[in-house]
Amino acid sequence: MIKIKIYGLGGQGAVTMGKVLCIAYSIYENKFAKTMPAYGHERKGGAVLTDVIADKERILTNSFITDPECIIILDPNVSAEEVKLDVEKNKDAVLILNTDVIKQDYASEFSQCWYTDATRYSLEQVGKNLPNVGMMGALAKVGLIGLEAVESAVKDYFGKSAESYLRIIKEGYDGTQKR
Repeated sequence: MIKIKIYGLGGQGAVTMGKVLCIAYSIYENKFAKTMPAYGHERKGGAVLTDVIADKERILTNSFITDPECIIILDPNVSAEEVKLDVEKNKDAVLILNTDVIKQDYASEFSQCWYTDATRYSLEQVGKNLPNVGMMGALAKVGLIGLEAVESAVKDYFGKSAESYLRIIKEGYDGTQKR
Protein backbone atom coordinates (compact mmCIF):
# COMPACT_ATOMS: atom_id res chain seq x y z
CA MET A 1 0.00 0.00 0.00
CA ILE A 2 1.20 3.50 -0.85
CA LYS A 3 -0.08 6.33 1.36
CA ILE A 4 0.59 9.90 0.27
CA LYS A 5 -0.42 13.13 2.00
CA ILE A 6 -0.36 16.33 -0.06
CA TYR A 7 -0.35 19.71 1.69
CA GLY A 8 -0.96 22.90 -0.22
CA LEU A 9 -2.91 26.10 -0.53
CA GLY A 10 -6.06 26.65 -2.57
CA GLY A 11 -5.26 27.20 -6.23
CA GLN A 12 -2.03 25.17 -6.25
CA GLY A 13 -3.69 22.00 -7.50
CA ALA A 14 -3.48 19.64 -4.51
CA VAL A 15 -6.93 18.19 -5.22
CA THR A 16 -6.22 17.91 -8.94
CA MET A 17 -2.92 16.21 -8.14
CA GLY A 18 -4.79 13.62 -6.09
CA LYS A 19 -7.21 12.96 -8.95
CA VAL A 20 -4.44 12.65 -11.55
CA LEU A 21 -2.42 10.32 -9.31
CA CYS A 22 -5.47 8.10 -8.88
CA ILE A 23 -5.81 7.88 -12.67
CA ALA A 24 -2.10 7.07 -12.96
CA TYR A 25 -2.18 4.38 -10.29
CA SER A 26 -5.48 2.76 -11.28
CA ILE A 27 -5.33 2.84 -15.07
CA TYR A 28 -1.60 2.81 -15.82
CA GLU A 29 -0.19 0.86 -12.89
CA ASN A 30 -3.13 -1.55 -12.43
CA LYS A 31 -3.68 -0.68 -8.78
CA PHE A 32 -6.70 0.38 -6.81
CA ALA A 33 -6.56 4.05 -5.82
CA LYS A 34 -8.60 6.68 -4.04
CA THR A 35 -8.17 10.25 -2.99
CA MET A 36 -9.71 12.12 -0.06
CA PRO A 37 -9.45 15.92 -0.17
CA ALA A 38 -10.04 18.23 2.79
CA TYR A 39 -10.52 21.96 2.47
CA GLY A 40 -10.13 24.81 4.88
CA HIS A 41 -11.97 27.90 3.76
CA GLU A 42 -12.96 27.23 0.16
CA ARG A 43 -11.05 30.08 -1.39
CA LYS A 44 -7.81 30.64 -3.19
CA GLY A 45 -4.99 30.57 -0.67
CA GLY A 46 -6.87 28.55 1.98
CA ALA A 47 -5.34 25.37 3.43
CA VAL A 48 -5.90 22.23 1.36
CA LEU A 49 -4.98 18.67 2.23
CA THR A 50 -5.37 15.66 -0.05
CA ASP A 51 -4.67 12.04 0.80
CA VAL A 52 -3.99 9.43 -1.87
CA ILE A 53 -3.98 5.68 -1.25
CA ALA A 54 -2.92 3.13 -3.85
CA ASP A 55 -2.70 -0.62 -3.44
CA LYS A 56 -2.76 -3.89 -5.36
CA GLU A 57 -5.73 -4.95 -3.22
CA ARG A 58 -9.11 -3.25 -2.92
CA ILE A 59 -8.99 -0.28 -0.56
CA LEU A 60 -11.64 -0.69 2.09
CA THR A 61 -10.79 2.30 4.25
CA ASN A 62 -12.72 5.51 3.71
CA SER A 63 -10.83 7.76 6.09
CA PHE A 64 -7.91 10.13 6.03
CA ILE A 65 -4.36 8.84 6.28
CA THR A 66 -2.82 9.00 9.74
CA ASP A 67 0.53 7.39 8.93
CA PRO A 68 1.66 8.57 5.47
CA GLU A 69 4.65 7.02 3.72
CA CYS A 70 5.14 10.16 1.66
CA ILE A 71 4.36 13.79 2.44
CA ILE A 72 4.33 16.32 -0.37
CA ILE A 73 4.49 20.03 0.47
CA LEU A 74 3.31 22.26 -2.39
CA ASP A 75 3.94 25.52 -0.52
CA PRO A 76 6.63 26.40 2.04
CA ASN A 77 4.03 28.34 4.07
CA VAL A 78 2.16 25.16 5.04
CA SER A 79 1.88 24.80 8.82
CA ALA A 80 4.93 23.02 10.20
CA GLU A 81 2.89 21.72 13.14
CA GLU A 82 0.67 19.58 10.91
CA VAL A 83 3.66 18.11 9.11
CA LYS A 84 5.45 17.36 12.40
CA LEU A 85 2.44 15.35 13.58
CA ASP A 86 2.68 13.18 10.47
CA VAL A 87 6.38 12.47 10.87
CA GLU A 88 5.91 11.55 14.53
CA LYS A 89 3.55 8.77 13.40
CA ASN A 90 5.87 7.40 10.72
CA LYS A 91 9.59 8.06 11.13
CA ASP A 92 10.29 6.34 7.78
CA ALA A 93 8.15 8.79 5.80
CA VAL A 94 9.60 10.48 2.73
CA LEU A 95 9.28 14.25 2.41
CA ILE A 96 9.07 15.97 -0.99
CA LEU A 97 9.28 19.76 -0.91
CA ASN A 98 8.51 22.37 -3.53
CA THR A 99 11.52 24.58 -2.92
CA ASP A 100 14.88 25.52 -4.37
CA VAL A 101 16.52 25.56 -0.91
CA ILE A 102 15.41 23.50 2.08
CA LYS A 103 14.52 25.91 4.88
CA GLN A 104 11.97 23.79 6.76
CA ASP A 105 13.26 22.93 10.22
CA TYR A 106 11.26 19.70 10.29
CA ALA A 107 12.92 18.30 7.12
CA SER A 108 15.74 16.66 9.10
CA GLU A 109 13.23 14.50 10.97
CA PHE A 110 12.32 12.55 7.81
CA SER A 111 14.14 9.43 6.65
CA GLN A 112 14.47 10.97 3.18
CA CYS A 113 14.02 14.53 2.00
CA TRP A 114 13.70 15.38 -1.69
CA TYR A 115 13.11 18.78 -3.23
CA THR A 116 12.49 20.50 -6.56
CA ASP A 117 11.49 24.02 -7.63
CA ALA A 118 8.09 23.09 -9.09
CA THR A 119 6.80 26.67 -8.80
CA ARG A 120 9.56 27.97 -11.05
CA TYR A 121 8.90 25.28 -13.66
CA SER A 122 5.20 26.07 -13.85
CA LEU A 123 5.75 29.83 -13.96
CA GLU A 124 8.20 29.42 -16.83
CA GLN A 125 5.98 27.03 -18.81
CA VAL A 126 2.42 28.31 -18.21
CA GLY A 127 2.83 31.59 -16.32
CA LYS A 128 0.89 30.29 -13.30
CA ASN A 129 1.86 28.92 -9.90
CA LEU A 130 0.77 25.30 -10.37
CA PRO A 131 3.38 23.33 -8.42
CA ASN A 132 1.28 20.16 -8.41
CA VAL A 133 2.43 19.23 -11.92
CA GLY A 134 6.16 19.46 -11.23
CA MET A 135 5.66 17.65 -7.93
CA MET A 136 4.17 14.67 -9.78
CA GLY A 137 7.49 14.48 -11.64
CA ALA A 138 9.29 14.59 -8.28
CA LEU A 139 7.10 11.76 -6.95
CA ALA A 140 8.12 9.68 -9.98
CA LYS A 141 11.81 10.50 -9.38
CA VAL A 142 11.49 9.26 -5.79
CA GLY A 143 10.14 5.99 -7.22
CA LEU A 144 6.63 5.93 -5.77
CA ILE A 145 5.00 5.97 -9.20
CA GLY A 146 6.18 5.47 -12.76
CA LEU A 147 6.96 8.54 -14.86
CA GLU A 148 5.10 7.08 -17.85
CA ALA A 149 2.00 6.48 -15.71
CA VAL A 150 1.99 10.12 -14.56
CA GLU A 151 2.50 11.42 -18.09
CA SER A 152 -0.31 9.25 -19.45
CA ALA A 153 -2.68 10.31 -16.67
CA VAL A 154 -1.90 14.00 -17.31
CA LYS A 155 -2.70 13.49 -21.00
CA ASP A 156 -6.01 11.86 -20.05
CA TYR A 157 -6.94 14.52 -17.51
CA PHE A 158 -5.87 17.68 -19.35
CA GLY A 159 -6.39 16.62 -22.97
CA LYS A 160 -5.18 19.17 -25.52
CA SER A 161 -3.62 21.45 -22.89
CA ALA A 162 -1.38 18.65 -21.55
CA GLU A 163 1.70 19.48 -23.65
CA SER A 164 3.04 22.25 -21.40
CA TYR A 165 2.21 20.19 -18.31
CA LEU A 166 4.26 17.31 -19.67
CA ARG A 167 7.26 19.63 -19.94
CA ILE A 168 6.73 20.70 -16.31
CA ILE A 169 6.61 17.05 -15.21
CA LYS A 170 9.88 16.37 -17.01
CA GLU A 171 11.51 19.40 -15.39
CA GLY A 172 10.19 18.31 -11.99
CA TYR A 173 11.57 14.84 -12.54
CA ASP A 174 14.98 16.03 -13.78
CA GLY A 175 15.28 18.79 -11.16
CA THR A 176 14.46 16.69 -8.11
CA GLN A 177 17.35 16.31 -5.71
CA LYS A 178 17.85 14.35 -2.53
CA ARG A 179 19.13 16.18 0.49
